Amino acid sequence: MEFQLRALRNGFLAGVFLWWFPLVGPSITGLVIGFTSRRNPTSWLSAALVSVTLSIFTTLVYVYIVKIPLLGNFLPFVVVLFNALGSSICVSLAYLIPRRATFSSITPTGVVTEFYVSNLEELEMVLSNYVDLSTCSQPRYTMKEDRMEVKRSCQGFELSYQVTREGSGYRVKLSVSPS
Repeated sequence: MEFQLRALRNGFLAGVFLWWFPLVGPSITGLVIGFTSRRNPTSWLSAALVSVTLSIFTTLVYVYIVKIPLLGNFLPFVVVLFNALGSSICVSLAYLIPRRATFSSITPTGVVTEFYVSNLEELEMVLSNYVDLSTCSQPRYTMKEDRMEVKRSCQGFELSYQVTREGSGYRVKLSVSPS
């Protein structure tokens, strides 16, 4: 819930200032929402809400307040077209950023990394990029209602990760700490 509120707040702040610039503003707004939320359903839902709200607002301002006699009835068409394209770019970027990016942070107890994978075989491949899995013990699984927790002891450190099903993939929160 905190990520969603922060993504909405940052998205609206970025959008209010940037949505007036066709295609560039919505692109930056989608990037801000994607990097802020870090979760797939949250990011694209927040982007859809922000883009629809700001598209309606900018359309109303351009159609009813800004009058350019030279353009006539062509201005509302251009505004609606750019808002539709901008909204689709915003939502697409907010969907793709958490899906393709890896977010890492250093904590006092070790390193925490979050990423998405398509299937569990891809998870093993990603983990092998971080550590040689042949030096680790066999995984110990704990099943919860909506997620799977796995722990492995390696040479000098411990891998623990949570795998949660989100949308069409799996969100993995990997924690590497000294043993």
